[in-house]
Amino acid sequence: MGREIRALRSLLADRLPDDFELPTLFEVNLDDANAVQQRIAQLSERTTEDGASLRRDYLVLSRTSSVSVEGLRLLTRTTTTSSSAVELARVRARVSPDDVARIEAAQKRLDRNRLRLEWLRLPAPQRAAQQHADQKRQAIREDQRNARRAREEAARQALEAEVARQAALEDARRAASEAQKSLARERARIESIRGDLASLRGTLALERERQVRIDAEILSRDQMLAQRVLEASAGSRETDALYDDVVDHVSAARERFSEALGGLFQQSRVPDIKLEIDLGDRLFDEFREGREAVESLIKITEEEASTLGTTEEAVRWDHAAALAQDVQFINGLRLQLIPKLSLEKRDEVMGIGREGFAQLMREVDHLLLTTRWYGLSSLRTLRNADSYLKDFFSLGRATWEALKFCALIGVFIWVMRRHRRWLDAFRPRVVAKVQHRNRNLLILVERWFAFLHLHGWSVGMLVLVYVVFGRGSSRPEITVLRSVVVGYAWYRVLLALAHHVITGAARGRGRTLKKGLSERILRTAAVIGRYVFGIYVLLTTSRRVLGVGYLYNLVTQFFWVGSIPIAFVLLQRWREDIAKTYLRLYPKGRFAQSVEKTRQSPLGFFVAVAAFGTVAARGLSVYARNTLLRFDQTRRALAFLFKRRLEKKAASQGHGTIDLGSLPKEILIAFDEESTEDEMLLVDHWPKLDAVVERLSVWIHDEELFSVALIGERGAGKTSWLSALQRRASIQTSWIALRERPSNPRLLAELLSSLLGFAPASDLDVLRRNLLSGPRRLVIIDHGQALFLRAVDGTEVYEAFTDLVSATGHHVCWVVSFSKYAWAFLDQRYRSRNLFSLEIALPGWPEQKIGELVERRMKRAGYEANYEDLVLDQVPPEDIPEEIERAAERFHRLLWDYSDGNPRVAMHFWKRSLLVGAGREVKVRLFAPPDESPFDALEEESRFVLAAVVIHENLTALEVSRTLAYAPNVCQTALTLLKAEGILSLRDGRYRAEATRYRSIVRYLKRKNLIQG
Repeated sequence: MGREIRALRSLLADRLPDDFELPTLFEVNLDDANAVQQRIAQLSERTTEDGASLRRDYLVLSRTSSVSVEGLRLLTRTTTTSSSAVELARVRARVSPDDVARIEAAQKRLDRNRLRLEWLRLPAPQRAAQQHADQKRQAIREDQRNARRAREEAARQALEAEVARQAALEDARRAASEAQKSLARERARIESIRGDLASLRGTLALERERQVRIDAEILSRDQMLAQRVLEASAGSRETDALYDDVVDHVSAARERFSEALGGLFQQSRVPDIKLEIDLGDRLFDEFREGREAVESLIKITEEEASTLGTTEEAVRWDHAAALAQDVQFINGLRLQLIPKLSLEKRDEVMGIGREGFAQLMREVDHLLLTTRWYGLSSLRTLRNADSYLKDFFSLGRATWEALKFCALIGVFIWVMRRHRRWLDAFRPRVVAKVQHRNRNLLILVERWFAFLHLHGWSVGMLVLVYVVFGRGSSRPEITVLRSVVVGYAWYRVLLALAHHVITGAARGRGRTLKKGLSERILRTAAVIGRYVFGIYVLLTTSRRVLGVGYLYNLVTQFFWVGSIPIAFVLLQRWREDIAKTYLRLYPKGRFAQSVEKTRQSPLGFFVAVAAFGTVAARGLSVYARNTLLRFDQTRRALAFLFKRRLEKKAASQGHGTIDLGSLPKEILIAFDEESTEDEMLLVDHWPKLDAVVERLSVWIHDEELFSVALIGERGAGKTSWLSALQRRASIQTSWIALRERPSNPRLLAELLSSLLGFAPASDLDVLRRNLLSGPRRLVIIDHGQALFLRAVDGTEVYEAFTDLVSATGHHVCWVVSFSKYAWAFLDQRYRSRNLFSLEIALPGWPEQKIGELVERRMKRAGYEANYEDLVLDQVPPEDIPEEIERAAERFHRLLWDYSDGNPRVAMHFWKRSLLVGAGREVKVRLFAPPDESPFDALEEESRFVLAAVVIHENLTALEVSRTLAYAPNVCQTALTLLKAEGILSLRDGRYRAEATRYRSIVRYLKRKNLIQG
């Protein structure tokens, strides 16, 4: 087992073990995914059992030998210090050798299974790469054995042929007649040819051995290079030198590959087998046995020559295939190194210069070699197709695939011929369902039906291509063919879609395009589409064959050069139309006179370019404003673009305030992030509050159960919503804010009894009777997440509370607010027994409400916001007021997007956007975004601690320890670290997410799949 453990550790260090094969090492078929999963489950169970058994053995042996468990663990350590060596000797003196051997064997079994499990759980690509290397090494070893056996067999056959030749020559000397001599001499000549064939077979075996040795050396070198590439550090000189080394290896590999391709069709060394006598001559009729012996011998020799010719060809092709794989592998290592190069080296390698040109020539050479190889191998496959067709099972499989393809084409044609009829029948049903819901949706549906009616064949072709090429292929030529065909299908669909959108936009503005103009638009889109498709084919071929190397980057960086002549041709075609449109839209524009004067002049082309820019900009702005701004996603995208432009300006101008204490006291009071009762600060935004009030007024007079769960993330306005309900409720109301977390039902009973005005009671049954004997009331509980901990027995208080609500819900209306992420946990756990009649999830505020919130509080503070610093473009003086208004609108949209509609977060970053100006004015600038770097350095414990705090909204260190089952000191250290990084804040002994980073925290935890909702 020690050798197996060393082999597994070597494998985990990305080195193949020398004395083990992977299937033997893991005792499973690694190519069978189901078998691997079963093996993982088996090893997991066995590891758990072995670990528990070993711990029991330690405890039993500790009692019987008076040695501590820590001392016994020294028996299984691989390394010891000088101090532990003395302790180890003492332990071995007290424990019997049999027990030592048993403990060591058990520990080795456990270590072996743990290492097996660790490797099997590695990412599939990493395991597949090691499996491929191991299989290649096994194949090389098998080839070596076969080559040795072939060489030995060839030597034996050569000896037999020589003996037979000597015997035939002896028969010739003894022969009495000339016919007998001729037959014997011919037999001796054929035996000599058989000896030559045997010698050639030995030569081929030697060549095969030499090639196998080369393959083994290549494999060893490739593994070494792969390890060096993996360990290479970014930007170092060693990495730059390694890149040059890899390039040298690539060049050498390409030279070997080119030589191998040149030798594929060399003249065969197998001699021609021909008789030098005519066995049909009557001279040999009386020597039938001798003639038959020669005929049998010539037939055997011809078969041997044919087999040897096939072997000779296979040796050449196998060698070329191995070199092709080697070229691809080393070129892949080169591509992996490019991102790790230093900036100077990368600029030199990927730039336009001598080294860049050399890279281009190497890649072109690589592309030509690869294309040549694929062509030759494909021709060989076609030549050998007759042997494939002779295989009954292969022929049956090919026939079945051909029948399926023909059936698929038939179904496609049948559907396409009827698709318009089906669309016409289906359209009224869809329109009837959406016409009363949303006008924009109705327009969208109508346009899509019109598109499918006109261009159904193109869409159907795209679907057909994906069905035909649905299954992936490992052959690069098939992959390239699939990419090209799919790209062409998309080109057809996108071309039709572009034409449909352009003509549809004209129809949407009440204009009907003439047939000739519509065809011109289609031809223009086709010219652009063909160029883009050509670039796509070039990039796809380059990426699939060469990888993302110099040629790929060259095309991506300079593809725009080809668009210049295309733009010239298209503008020349549309020059007259551009001039007419510009003069119609801007009869007094800055280019109007120039356009009119140069309409027929060659110089008018350049004027048309400027006019086209003006017309296109106007058309795009109108289309974007009227269409795209209908969707939240578009507004978020525009907010993001506005933010990026502000960031560039803030780099020189500066951000908003960093120290909130420097702001005026009136602003700090008006924008206090806690809930407020000041009606001047409240925004009328209470989702579903009217429905709850109406339902509550009905509940007062009936006996139905009615309870409400209000769900929202921190700062979403839960407390303000509950306050609004309290103001509007026409029933006795009790307000309970849970600041502490009761640890058991007894404390919950005492807390609720005290807050509801009853005599102290430690039993919820007593509280239930008090509630039922009193008047009907509304009980509002804020911070309901304090009723549970996501821990063992942590929901005992919540379950007792739900029993109380269930027992009193017909007499007491309970309205409880919960943190969004706490409710996600409770809802998942208690979904089948959820007692709340109504669940209200508070979404993010809309953009208009965020803007109203800011304006209302600024008015309450008595300050005016100045948005001049947010104006990004130079505009004429008369347009400045309008531009400032647009900047204010954009900034409110940015604030809404950045906060995801969370009013607390929006208020916080609004304050961070302000700079004190003159008088009662504050300047608005871009707020400084929180630093995201602390999240990247968080350890696993800190991530789980942060998630626990966000889920429960606030926690003490002891509550975190109970939730995560971590040691208290570990939790306190993590909390202290998170507070020091500004991620958490501490208030009244409880840790909360810092408002500045709240949105970043939530996104980070969702990205790590640590919170739901």
